Amino acid sequence: AGRNGAGGQTTSALATSAARTAKARTQHQIRVKKKPKDDGISLGLEYLQCVRKFPSATLNHVVFHIRRMCKKVLMEYQLLEDLKLAQSIKEVGNVLRLCENYKKGK
Repeated sequence: AGRNGAGGQTTSALATSAARTAKARTQHQIRVKKKPKDDGISLGLEYLQCVRKFPSATLNHVVFHIRRMCKKVLMEYQLLEDLKLAQSIKEVGNVLRLCENYKKGK
């Protein structure tokens, strides 16, 4: 094996190093537990708690942020328009809880 010019390592030494790195990544991936896929509802509800505790955002801001966090699930259950028409933080929360109930099959 000839010199590669990469820090004086030979081609086989680089290949061995790359193999160790790949093996370490694979072992790490096996140990990492997968988190359940979050659809944004829980994050949206948590955001609403913060908005209630620290009321500084306007309703338009709240709707904007919830729409960004939960757009996929809101579209899935055809509730995006309901969110846009919400007249209060409480109504926004009701839309999110409706999504949550639909998801649970209620």
